Amino acid sequence: MKYLLTFMFFLSPVLWTIDRIPEQWLEIYLIINPVAVFLTMFRYGLDGTELPIPMHTIPIAFLLSTAIFILGISIFKRFEGGVVRYL
Repeated sequence: MKYLLTFMFFLSPVLWTIDRIPEQWLEIYLIINPVAVFLTMFRYGLDGTELPIPMHTIPIAFLLSTAIFILGISIFKRFEGGVVRYL
């Protein structure tokens, strides 16, 4: 699990910009990785330049992030008692 999270960190554009993704893979990448959408919006919001991402990926990223968040909360609530024992 530790290595998976490290790998996923390098997939999100924290240390690099979104322009490194080839144009034909950009939309698929943004749908699979909703964190990239929010990081790109933040970065280009500071610059004041136009977003290089399609606008329809923003609501998809928001809905996918919300669904993952709700799923994570429900899984945590289910196993909450066991987590405390291992801490």
